[in-house]
Amino acid sequence: MKLLLDENLEAAILRGLLRVRPGLDVVRVVDVGFAGAPDRVVLAWAAKQTRVVVSRDRAP
Repeated sequence: MKLLLDENLEAAILRGLLRVRPGLDVVRVVDVGFAGAPDRVVLAWAAKQTRVVVSRDRAP
């Protein structure tokens, strides 16, 4: 499984994931140059990379 963590998640979540699954393929939005990017841009990139987006955002 390949994950993309949205910028609204605390670093502790990433550390916890890697502690439980050391080989997990996970990157953060800020690591791939999308800090502050609109959700549609982040989602499009994640889809092209076949990554699951993990976020705390809620639709209005």
